[in-house]
Amino acid sequence: MYFTDILQRAMKGEKNAINRMYLNQINIKWRKVEQAAGDFRASADKLDALIDALDEFAHDLQNPKYRQSAKDKGGFCSDAELFSGSYIDDLLQVLVGQYKLPQSGVHWGYQVYSTGFEFAQKRLLLDNRQPFIQSGESPRLLMLGQQIDLQFRLAGRRNFTKYQINLPILVFHTFHSFDENDFIRVNHYAHLAKQIFAMSKTLVVTETLAGSYYPDIGGSSVDGVFVLRKADKKSQQHGLSTEVVKRLDRKIRDMLLEKESNPRDILRCGFAD
Repeated sequence: MYFTDILQRAMKGEKNAINRMYLNQINIKWRKVEQAAGDFRASADKLDALIDALDEFAHDLQNPKYRQSAKDKGGFCSDAELFSGSYIDDLLQVLVGQYKLPQSGVHWGYQVYSTGFEFAQKRLLLDNRQPFIQSGESPRLLMLGQQIDLQFRLAGRRNFTKYQINLPILVFHTFHSFDENDFIRVNHYAHLAKQIFAMSKTLVVTETLAGSYYPDIGGSSVDGVFVLRKADKKSQQHGLSTEVVKRLDRKIRDMLLEKESNPRDILRCGFAD
């Protein structure tokens, strides 16, 4: 799990005795999440327990004692990896990991996808030169990607030119708090993803929304925004929402298991949707 790696690196390199104690305390809480994730992998009906464990862990991680201050000799700076929200990425990894993807070349994890894919050459006529493909890369994002090997040649030529590109299948952007600037940036990369692969899906998963900002994905390239800490009107508490996580789980399932549509199916089933 991603947070496990972050925690192990921190524990290995930490020299401050107080911080080592804090890291051990965090590790004890995190082990409960790892156990709950293992239980969920064994039985899909254990999702509620996983959400509860994550909520308890995330709440404990916000304890002020873990934050560095001028008064205390211990604590971690606000931009430390421990506070990066990688546990949200771990939740996504567990949800996506439910599905076996037999297609070769499909990879999950932090990676880049190809952008700006186009044939390029310096002159209108190639003469004896091979054409080449020009492309860029997205930032490293948490995603399901499809690697494709391409080779091509000019008609009548013997030599092939080979390239490898990475198509974005399902791209996640995760945040502690999501604001308008974040949305603009995510929409930009979602647009680039759909340019290289029109069926690409981009989902935002955030703990909260910033201030009074409400994202409107209509007309954008973003396929969904999930706010994990939905306010409870009765208790006014903002725990991780089991309802939202389950909706996210269904969204991932529907996207990954989407079947190819065929207009002729209406003759068999009597409807089209």
